Amino acid sequence: MNNAVEIEELLKAEKETGTNGCKWAERVRELMKYRDDHGHCNVPTRQSSFGRWVNNQRTEFKKFGAEKASGMTPQ
Repeated sequence: MNNAVEIEELLKAEKETGTNGCKWAERVRELMKYRDDHGHCNVPTRQSSFGRWVNNQRTEFKKFGAEKASGMTPQ
């Protein structure tokens, strides 16, 4: 498991990759705040675009784990 410092370093590196990386890093930070506030990362899909984003990340991660086409990377 990555600690907070490692995660922040990964987010900074992702942010430097361009617009999409910057948006992704912002969403991850939003998810971390949600986790801190609620004690979990189970954001309801109806929670506007943020909930849909979280659901999409889960879907992409499952594809990545199954070695299917996905936007996820090992980082």
